[in-house]
Amino acid sequence: MNNSILIPNKIRVGFQIRDDTYTKKLAYIIYYDHKGKLRKEASWESWRDEKIDPEEFENVPTEGFVLNKKVGGYANDWGDFRQAYVRIYDPRGFEFEITVPNLLYILEHTSSIKGKGLEGEFVYAWDKTDLLLLPTCAPDYAKLLEINQRRAQVEIKNTDLKIGATYLTKQDAEWTYMGRFDTYDTCYLFDGKKFTSYQKMNLYATTNNLSLYHQEYDNFNFWVRKPLYKEVADCIGKQYFFYYRYQNGSYTHESFEHIRSVNGRFIDIVSEDPAENYADLFDKLQHNEHYSPIDKDKSVFRPCTQEEIEQMNLQKDGGRYTTVVNGKPIPIYISRKDYQNPNSDFSISTYTMKDQRILEKILSYKSKPLGYYHNYANSFDPLPFDKIIEILPPYCTERYLKNGKFYDRSSEYYE
Repeated sequence: MNNSILIPNKIRVGFQIRDDTYTKKLAYIIYYDHKGKLRKEASWESWRDEKIDPEEFENVPTEGFVLNKKVGGYANDWGDFRQAYVRIYDPRGFEFEITVPNLLYILEHTSSIKGKGLEGEFVYAWDKTDLLLLPTCAPDYAKLLEINQRRAQVEIKNTDLKIGATYLTKQDAEWTYMGRFDTYDTCYLFDGKKFTSYQKMNLYATTNNLSLYHQEYDNFNFWVRKPLYKEVADCIGKQYFFYYRYQNGSYTHESFEHIRSVNGRFIDIVSEDPAENYADLFDKLQHNEHYSPIDKDKSVFRPCTQEEIEQMNLQKDGGRYTTVVNGKPIPIYISRKDYQNPNSDFSISTYTMKDQRILEKILSYKSKPLGYYHNYANSFDPLPFDKIIEILPPYCTERYLKNGKFYDRSSEYYE
C-alpha cells in the first residue's frame, strides 16, 4: 500500500437524502489534516444538503460497518469495475461509497458475514483525494499509523535542511540533501518567446497559426524539414538538490531530484549527520545536466573503439548506430536477415528514404561489397557483421557539461 496514505485524526460528514439507501442518508466524508485545515471543503459544500446539519467524528478504530450493495454500472459483461462503487453502512447512522479495489483490499484481510457485516475495526483514510476504508487488522495499518504520527510531529522546512543529512519522504524513500544551486532545464525559443516545454510552444504555434518548421531542398534534391525554434538550456533559478537510490529486485536505481521547496515533502529525519559518501555523491552531481548544462561546443564526435563496438552488442541482434559517409553522419539500422538463425547475415537500412538514397549514391562506387539497392525494400543485400563494420564504421558522441565534466557517450549524433 502507498505510504503516502493519510489517516486523519478527525473527519467531517455531510449528507444528502437518498431513497436508494438503507438509512436514507448518503454521506460525503472529508477530513482535517495534521495542521487542522479542512480539506476538500469547497466540493463538499457544493455537494451536501445544507438543510441537514453536518457531523464530526474522531477517526478512531470503529466496528459495525456493513457491506450494503454495489452502485453504478459495469462497463461490459467481463466485469470492468472502473465505474462501480460499493455502499458501506457506518454504525453512526449513514452510508458512504468506496471503490471496488478498496473492497477487494478489505476482503483480503477480513470477512463480510451475512447479517453481521464486516468483521473487525476500521478507520477512514485518504490516498490523495480518494476515500479509503482501512481495516486495522491489515499489516499496512500499523505502518501507516506510525508514518502518520511522525508526519504530525515533524515539519521540515527549507531553513531546516542540513548539507549531507538524510530525510524520509512520504513515499518511504530516503533523500540525501546535496545543497541549493542554480538549476538548468530545457527550454524552447520561438517567435521571440521562451517556452518551458515543447507542448506549450506547440500550443502557442497552433493557436497563432504559426509553423514550428520549414522545408527546403538539400544538396541531393530532397525535402528537409528544419525547426524554426531553438532548444537551449535555461537557468530556472536556485533549487534544492537531493540524491536518492532504491532497490527494485536486483536493479539499483540512483538519481538526483531538484525541487523549489521541501515544505510538506518529508515526514522524518533519518540522520542529521552528513552522509559518509557525500564527497562521492557531490562528484556525481557535478556530472548532472541540471547542475551544469550540456555544452554543445565541447562535444566530440569520433569513431568507436573496438571495445565500444563490442559493448554496443550489435553483433548479437543488430541495432541502431551512427556512421559517417563522405563526411555526413547518417543513422543506420542493422538486423538479422533471418531472426531464427543467429548466424545469418545482417540487412542494412536507414530510418528515412532520404538517408537511404544518400547512402546509395555515396556508396555507389562500393556497390560490389554492398550488393545492390532494392527499390521500395529500403534495404541493401545482407552482409556479414565484420564487413558492415568495415564499410560503415560506428561513431559515437561524447558530451560534456559547461563545467567541463563528462556527461555521456552515445551512438547518436548530436548537432
